[in-house]
This record gives sequence, C-alpha cells and structure tokens, in this order.
Amino acid sequence: NKSAVWAQYLPYLSVGATSFLLIWGYGSTPYINYITLIEFVVLVMGLAFIRQKVTLDESNQMLATTLSTIKELNLADEALKESKDRYYSVVEQASDIIFLWDLETKCLLEGNLSFHRLLGYSVEDISSLSIYDIVAHEKESINNNLEKVKKDRQHFIGQRKYRKKDGSLLDVEVSVSLISLSGREVICTVVRDITERKLVEDALARSEQEKTAILDGLKNVSVEYLDPQMRIIWLNNAVQKHLGLSEKEIKGKLCFEIIQGLKGPCPGCTALKALQTAQP
Repeated sequence: NKSAVWAQYLPYLSVGATSFLLIWGYGSTPYINYITLIEFVVLVMGLAFIRQKVTLDESNQMLATTLSTIKELNLADEALKESKDRYYSVVEQASDIIFLWDLETKCLLEGNLSFHRLLGYSVEDISSLSIYDIVAHEKESINNNLEKVKKDRQHFIGQRKYRKKDGSLLDVEVSVSLISLSGREVICTVVRDITERKLVEDALARSEQEKTAILDGLKNVSVEYLDPQMRIIWLNNAVQKHLGLSEKEIKGKLCFEIIQGLKGPCPGCTALKALQTAQP
C-alpha cells in the first residue's frame, strides 16, 4: 500500500522541517512564534500517526479478507477432490465397462477395471487403441453412430460386439454420451456385458424353432396358443390350412369368433376352463 509507506515517513519529515525552521529562524528572524510552530508540528505528527493507524487497519482487513479467501479456496479444493474420489470410486467399482475416448482422434484415453477385466487389455495397451480396434463392426457403422452422438450429445446404440485382446468377441449393450474434459470433446462409453442374456435368448429362440417344427409337422392336428382373453397368439400350419387364412389374418383374433363363428366361448370350452383354473 503506497499510502502506508508515505505515512510512516511523515513524522520524521515534520521533525526535520521543524528543526530546520528553528535553526533557521533563530539565526535570521526573531518573529517566529515558536509555540505555534511546536503546536503545528504536534498536530502534523498526530495526523500522521492517525493516518498510519487507519492504513494499518486497512492492511489488516485486507489480510483477513485474503486469508478468508484462501481458506474458502482450500475448502473448495478439498470438496472437489472428495467429489473426484467418489466419482472414480464408483466408476472403478462399476460392473459395467466404462471408458473414455477422444472425439477428434478416436483414440482411447482411459478405462475402468471392468474394461481391463472383460476385454483383457492392460493399462499400457490403452494409449495404442482406437475405437475402431475394439468395436467389431464396419467403420461406416461406427461413424454413423458417432454422428448421432455429436448431434444429440447422447445416444443409445444397443447391442454390439466388442473385440477382446485375444481376438474373441463379447456381446454387449452400449450407450454413449459426449462430454467436455480438460478443454476437449470426449466420448464416455458405458458398455454392459450381455453374454448371459444372449445365451438365454438364443436358447429360447432354438426352443421356439423346435416347437414350431414339431407342431407344424402335425398335419391333421390344429394347435393354437391363447392369451387370457382367448385371443390367438400362436398357431400351427394345420390351423391356417383348416381355416384357409394366413397367420397374419388369424393372430390376435378371438378363437371362438374366427374358428367357431360364435360371439362367446363355446359351451364346455376346455381352453377357457384351463385358463380359469390354471389346470390342463
């Protein structure tokens, strides 16, 4: 503070000026009123000390404000660090694969533990990988999804296949979002391993195919599957042949209407009884 530096020398300047006047006046003129001069010097010195105290108080206030600001910044840094620690703790412990890659270069930046565990890549491998290395689909398909996320900033891609380090493929479900990180655009990709789900789906599909093959092989036996409202949800070829209608024309229709031409269930309908009692 420049005023503080100036004020601290004012008393000495006043004493010096007074001493000069006393010496000069004593030898040159008898008309100086020394009492008034001394009072003037005391007044100047008092004002100087007051000014110095005010300046000191201002400096103390500035110091207190600075210390308070530093404390607030430290608290903010600690809160930010705790937030980052919580974030990385959640990400690292997630069972889903989570990884980041640069929008411009398409190079991977980092991945969580599940990324390394499920895909087999090491931490050292990350820097040499691009998104085209791990997504086992055509480059055009990858770029099309990239354009969608650039437009909407987030995009659910759905089922994909990811290439593991050993070359094998992993069935996954993918969603991506565009975020800003350290001044650059980054894609955050969340990937769920759906291997078990795909195995179940494939088993159900095979079972459905086997069922269809067996029931369609019954040339003279009509088989329909009904929902609780007695609408036809599945039928074999024998039903289509018997009614002379296509599968599309029959599905969703009430069985007693389209097969028997009635407005309600047939008297003693065994299908209705089974639906009501949950017994065959």
